[in-house]
This record gives sequence, C-alpha cells and structure tokens, in this order.
Amino acid sequence: MGEWLSALSIGMGAMDEATWAPFDIFRLFPYFSDLAIERAKEAYDRIEERKVAPISLAKKLNSPQVTRIEAYLGAFELKASGLHKSGIGPQLYGLYDRILRSQCQRDFYGVNSSYVHTNKELGELAQKTPWQNGTPEHGREIGRLINSLSQLSWSLYSDYFYPNSYKNLGPYTVNLEGKKTLIVREYTDCKPVDLWPESRRNPVKHVKILTAYNPRVGIGMDWIEHIYSKGSLPQNLSHFAIWADGKWIPMEEAVELRRKLEQIAGEQFERFSNLGFEEIKKKLLDARYFELRGFYSELGMDWKPSSEMLERVGGKPLLPTQYPKNMGNTQWKAYWRKFFDPRSDFFPEGWKTAKAVQNL
Repeated sequence: MGEWLSALSIGMGAMDEATWAPFDIFRLFPYFSDLAIERAKEAYDRIEERKVAPISLAKKLNSPQVTRIEAYLGAFELKASGLHKSGIGPQLYGLYDRILRSQCQRDFYGVNSSYVHTNKELGELAQKTPWQNGTPEHGREIGRLINSLSQLSWSLYSDYFYPNSYKNLGPYTVNLEGKKTLIVREYTDCKPVDLWPESRRNPVKHVKILTAYNPRVGIGMDWIEHIYSKGSLPQNLSHFAIWADGKWIPMEEAVELRRKLEQIAGEQFERFSNLGFEEIKKKLLDARYFELRGFYSELGMDWKPSSEMLERVGGKPLLPTQYPKNMGNTQWKAYWRKFFDPRSDFFPEGWKTAKAVQNL
C-alpha cells in the first residue's frame, strides 16, 4: 500500500487534474461510483469462483498503465461511495497488485519505470530489430511522429483513457554498440471502430517506435508512463526502429505516415470537441470501460457501462471543483496521498456519491 501511494502521490503531485480534457472526471464519476464498485465486486467474485489466474487477466489489459489507472479510479470510487473501509477494498487492492505483478518484472506501481519486458525479450529486441543509426534530426522527426500518434490517442480516448492504445515501456538497458537506454512506445489501437466508426479510415492501426539513447540522457517515468529526462532526447538518440501494421518501415515512410496522422488527429480532435455535453459524458464512460473489454469478456461480463450508470449522469451538471488552492508540489503530494489512502476518511464532501445523487 505504501509503495502504491508513494508512486501515485509523486505522479499526481506533478499534475493539475483540473486541467485534463475534456473536463475533470472527478466532477462526474461520483454520480455512479457505487455502481462502479458493484461491478468491480462482481468481477472479483467471478475471478475467485472460477479461479482465474492473474496472468490470464493481465494478458487482457493493454499495459500496466491500464491496471494502475483502474486502481486509481477504484480508490476514488471506494472513497466516493463510502466503501473504502469495507471488505471489497482490500479485495480489489489485492487483485490489482496480483495483476501488476503479472504484467511487470519490477517496480510494479510505476515509481520511476514501466518495466514489462524480460531480460530474454530485451536481448531478442536488441539482436533481431532492424536498427537504424540515429541523428538529432531523426530524433526530432520521431518526436513529431510520437506527437501525432499521442494526439490521435488523446482525441480518440480522452486525456484519461488514452492507455486504450498508447503505452510507454522502459527505461531498459540494452547493448547496442555499448550500453544504451531503450524506450518502447506502442500505439495498439488507432482504429477503435466500436467507439468511433469514423476511425475506419485512419491510415494505421498499430505502431511501435523503439528508440535507444545514450545513457547520460537520464530517462525516467511516473506511474502513468509520462517520460522525463535530464537531457535532450533527440540529441541523445543512438538507434531507432519503427514498425507499422506488421512491417518495419524506413524513415521516409514514417514521415509520410506522420503527415497523414497529423491531419487525422486534427479532424478527430474537432470531432470530439464538437460533441454535445451529454455525448461527451457518455463517450467518457464508454472509453473507461472499453479499455477493460478484454478483462470483462474473460469473465463473461458485458464491458459497456450499464444503463443505470448512464442514467445517473444523464442531464446532470459537473459537480463543483473541490481542490484546495495555492499549494506547492510537496503539499500536493501529501494531499493526494491522503486523498487516495483507504485508511483515511479524508475525502471532499461534495464528491461523495450519496450527496451527488440525492436529487435524482
């Protein structure tokens, strides 16, 4: 519990939740937090009854980031619904822990990495990947490609649920003409037609970008796989390889792909932005459970948000913001640690589910 709270508070302390798009979901999710916990409880009971192995569930989730986000939302929903000290709390925390230990080789809660690949897999990546030598210009162009894919992920799934597609893995140490720091970026579903039928015409579905850097660049990650570094990534790029829909592609093709993606991402951003408020609320619920579709299918459950969840948010305004003002990073870390800690009753009064739904 302590390591998870530390990782969470470090990452949250460096962010401003209220600025995430399309809006702060903590101002929406309290309306149905009790229902979300009921669903999680049903899933937990089925896992226990069927003796489903954590590795089977881990394989149904796109990345450790998905599991960490679900643990983060679960902690919020437990406290919003007042169930944080009930029996379901330890059961869910234990479940998320077991899944993360099946997904990660170490640093399960993402204090400073997302370490998924085994040493054997890293050795094979280093030996079998058709590496190209990197230059600062290559690094800048790869940065543009990453930005276009990231923008597309955010505009398809929102700032909260882009792990439906987008994941950063590493930092790893590999041997490529000496020790290098490897980051594996992967965009697994750029055509989610179940969420956005218009995405059928997107130019690519699955992209992997492997970048190896001089170790002096000093790369780390937080629990939500945000990458940070001490030095310039383009300036320290040593080797790279780009894979798209089944084949490794040269930089020239990557540039053409990036240009198409920039246009598509802009169109998708406009599409999402032009939705009405009621449509946006439904889209956010869909995106949240869409990233758990494989998990629920494994248990014989429907992944889609329930009709009661949708009824709870239908026609409802966002709840008032509850954050304190004028706090520094250290104070924010302490705030978030207490906010998510199930052993503490601290929680904003205005975001408690019973109060949020009292006028339904």
